[in-house]
Amino acid sequence: LWATVEIILYDRKSVVTLVDHVHQQGKKTIAHLWGPLLPQVAIDRFIGYKQALEHFQLSYDAKRVVVCDKGIRREGYTATAKLLQKDPTIDAIFAHTDSVALGAIDYLLAHYIKIPEQVAVVGFSNWEISKHSRPQLTTVNQPGIKMGRVAFQQFLKEVDLKHKKEALAPETIIIPSRLIHRQSS
Repeated sequence: LWATVEIILYDRKSVVTLVDHVHQQGKKTIAHLWGPLLPQVAIDRFIGYKQALEHFQLSYDAKRVVVCDKGIRREGYTATAKLLQKDPTIDAIFAHTDSVALGAIDYLLAHYIKIPEQVAVVGFSNWEISKHSRPQLTTVNQPGIKMGRVAFQQFLKEVDLKHKKEALAPETIIIPSRLIHRQSS
């Protein structure tokens, strides 16, 4: 009687939108601060990054990708240092999460690198702190509250149907995301 209900955000498409955004501003050497290697969300964001580079005919270089498996701000700082040591031509950074992106901003500010003129920074999730950082972080709004509400409504629906001994058809619910353009890009 239990059905598979999948609630998703198109991470790949959202990342393509982010890369398009910085590319339209003339950025051509875009690095990626990847999250943990195994969760599907991190994989999808990495795949979206590679698809976007290919779509906009930008080169992919593995030295422009650094794994930030804890997803914390400090990792963004140290990963940005590694990136710019390996490739000082990087002019944009896409971070797996806003926290990591804020660490990238911390590094750039500490080293007097102008944001977004020299290096643009974009994140993912639209955490509350993103609009309070200086500069404010460009990010993808991931509507977590809406996703939770939809998941809870689906759960209640399934419980109700189970009590009635009725089946629920498998379903995929897509939650739209949107780019929030702020000062970091």
